[in-house]
Amino acid sequence: MTDFDRWPEGTWLLKVSGETSDLRFGAYTLEVATVHLIEIQETWYLDSPRLRASTERTALQCALNELQVLHGLFRALGLHQVRLVGRGLVRTVLGKPPIQYIHTVPLTSTGRFGYPRFSQEGESSGPTAQQQAAGHHLALIDSRPRVEAVLRVLGRDSLDWYDLYKLHELVQLESGDPVAKGFIQRSILQRLTQTANSADAIGDAARHAPKFRAPTKPMSLDEAKKHVLGLVKKWLNSLDPLA
Repeated sequence: MTDFDRWPEGTWLLKVSGETSDLRFGAYTLEVATVHLIEIQETWYLDSPRLRASTERTALQCALNELQVLHGLFRALGLHQVRLVGRGLVRTVLGKPPIQYIHTVPLTSTGRFGYPRFSQEGESSGPTAQQQAAGHHLALIDSRPRVEAVLRVLGRDSLDWYDLYKLHELVQLESGDPVAKGFIQRSILQRLTQTANSADAIGDAARHAPKFRAPTKPMSLDEAKKHVLGLVKKWLNSLDPLA
């Protein structure tokens, strides 16, 4: 028997690395979620139902998606930034260590996500509410594909104006008018979208050629990130996983 015999033979797992304290708190945060970070013999693995259900043909892309969704999840929780790296796929074999799979496409996806670090006493300052939020957001993915799309975009290393506008559009497609739902103020949304579209406001970072006027007070990228993240949080919290 090995520590890997908790899974059926042939189960796919994603080997990950990062700072030990960060990984431990990530595991704590995901305790009530469907996706887990698990330490076995000083090595960390990401385990998820979708990765377990994947085939040899689909496992690599599934693992990369799961990693990016996890990055986006923790960014949605709005906490400190750390780094998690996918190191490769493994497949379990009963009674033996897992087989390391080497692919022609290297599996190295680095993303930033965050959560409170452990105190010097080794206890987390993170409330149980974060565990509940993590479980809630991940439970939405199977019934609401746009939740996964939002978390994947959030999981990118850095968010630009295209990403922020896409996040706004995804929420709008799913919920209707975000202003009417109370997710964001109309004046803020108008200034955000006008800035994102205007080359006069943000130059080459704009979504369009110079044909949209700049708002009277263009929004900075940092301010836009704050407002869009707030919009996404309110939207995620409003969703019912059972609906």
